[in-house]
Amino acid sequence: MYARLVTQKLAATLRSAALIATLSAIAGAAAWAFAGPTGAAWGAIGVVAMVALASRSAPHRLLLRQQRAVPLRRGDAPWLLDAVVELSARAGLPRPPRVYWVPAAVQNAFSVGDRRDPAIGVTEGLLRTLTPREVVGVLAHEIAHIRQGDLGWMQVATVLTTLTRVMSQAGLMLAFVGLPLLLVGTELVPLGGLLALVIAPAAATLVQLAFGRTRELRADVAAVELTGDPLGLASALVRIERGGDSLLSRIFGLRARRAEVPDALRTHPATAERVARLRELAGLPPRTPPSPPRRTQFSVF
Repeated sequence: MYARLVTQKLAATLRSAALIATLSAIAGAAAWAFAGPTGAAWGAIGVVAMVALASRSAPHRLLLRQQRAVPLRRGDAPWLLDAVVELSARAGLPRPPRVYWVPAAVQNAFSVGDRRDPAIGVTEGLLRTLTPREVVGVLAHEIAHIRQGDLGWMQVATVLTTLTRVMSQAGLMLAFVGLPLLLVGTELVPLGGLLALVIAPAAATLVQLAFGRTRELRADVAAVELTGDPLGLASALVRIERGGDSLLSRIFGLRARRAEVPDALRTHPATAERVARLRELAGLPPRTPPSPPRRTQFSVF
């Protein structure tokens, strides 16, 4: 399994680097098309400033308050907090994340903050539905996000995409205002630059989404490094996806019909792809595992 782990992790790392470089190039091209070399230079300075400002802010505390998150105490779920401590030590984090219970029926978990001030939120729906083994897999995935600094990387990607949109809108507005000047043979924005400004926002958005999906796949691999249990996480992913099926669908054994989203527009990889990769790490054929066995629902309360 170790060789497969290294292969998948290296592939995700290289793909992440290529995508962030591509996104940087798109943002630079938009800035260049709008204001030439000077605009590109100021755009780079703006990216650095915006990322630095974002890193100094603490939006995760606001997010936790919005979710009505409550810190878990040891008496609430000792095994869960012990698992977080152990996984954090394996990940080399300077401190284990604080764990918050979120009063929501949806099956979800999320990580916020960075290595210095991390936190993980888990919903009541997730804790009631998943087995302890599956919960550990999900926790490992979130801790992997923290170790990899994925929140920071996604902030960089968001800043680059936002800069691209701003430059594009400003450039197109300038070109529109300058239309009368075409009558005297003056172009405020060359035709090539105009085309770049039209295409750049959509291209940046697609690359940003691809970057996010790649970080999710890398977090899956890193989670398996921490737990040594790819099938536990795979089972959790399948159960979470099936948790969205309606009661009527479950009674009659049918899958809920969902609008198909093109892969290029997904924020997360398709569950089938993630499960196939996890099964590959376990040395199994890349097919979706059978439905998890029925069990008594679990809750920390």
